[in-house]
Amino acid sequence: MALPFSRVGYPSWSPNGRTVALDAVPAGSKASGAAREDLHRNLYLLDRNGHVRRLLVRDLVDAGLSAWSPDGRWLALALHPADADAGLYLVNVASGAIHLVLRGDGFGSTTWITNRELVASVGVFSNLPGGHEQAGLKRVWLPQLG
Repeated sequence: MALPFSRVGYPSWSPNGRTVALDAVPAGSKASGAAREDLHRNLYLLDRNGHVRRLLVRDLVDAGLSAWSPDGRWLALALHPADADAGLYLVNVASGAIHLVLRGDGFGSTTWITNRELVASVGVFSNLPGGHEQAGLKRVWLPQLG
């Protein structure tokens, strides 16, 4: 299925199978070759047919694979907003509000254990020049989410 984007990242299905979270570069963004890697992206919600339901978060330098909370109310993912620190974030699916959980640029994928507990991979880029984090898993306990 064709999507209305110049470049897409990682799709993630909601627990009920009705919605897909997807990071993507908006259509019309101009760049070629390696410069395409530097285009800012947005985080979108799409229906199961690939139609954009709404934009959740805009102007991201980078975004990882979204993990849906078991109740479908939150997304957990590595983000680097253009105007904020890189790190592990929670995104409220209803409002698009983002909440920094842990600061850092070495986070990879995330898995929910319960509605208040996550496991995230860390040290994803530790083997690259400038990488300093030890590779492993980080268990994260979350505050009561509203």
